[in-house]
Amino acid sequence: MDRDNFKSEVARKNNIILDDDDPIMVIHTSNQMLLHKYEKGIEKNNEKQREFITEISEKFNSSIKETSIKWSDETRETSEKIISVTLDAGRKAIREEIEKGEKELRTLMREQLGNLISEREKFIKKQDKNHSYVIPCLIFSSGLLLGALAEYIALRGVPFL
Repeated sequence: MDRDNFKSEVARKNNIILDDDDPIMVIHTSNQMLLHKYEKGIEKNNEKQREFITEISEKFNSSIKETSIKWSDETRETSEKIISVTLDAGRKAIREEIEKGEKELRTLMREQLGNLISEREKFIKKQDKNHSYVIPCLIFSSGLLLGALAEYIALRGVPFL
């Protein structure tokens, strides 16, 4: 969500008008930066998985073609059984690699979210105590970030936590 939409949404829902130099805009900007970083990480991880799966599939298909050429008609039934087992093993290996990648991604996301929360807490401690509107705004922006992150993950089909 861009700055103008964010300010409009806050004004609409909370009857608070935010300026560009309002301290809460720092949180919005940092949330946008972190969300962008997460998106890039997810895209990079997805691309690596696609490349890995493509490479495995090509090697697997090449191996199957070479092997099937060598087999005679007399061993066709046995060959089909071997192919089935090999395909199942290949699918299993691919599933395991995808699950491993998803687990690593979830761990990374948990770490980054923890870092974000720590940074937010540091920011809150530094703020002037007389600005009582800052804490609700920070809570609201954190909720927005978590909601956006959850929606992004749901759209990608990646299980979260």
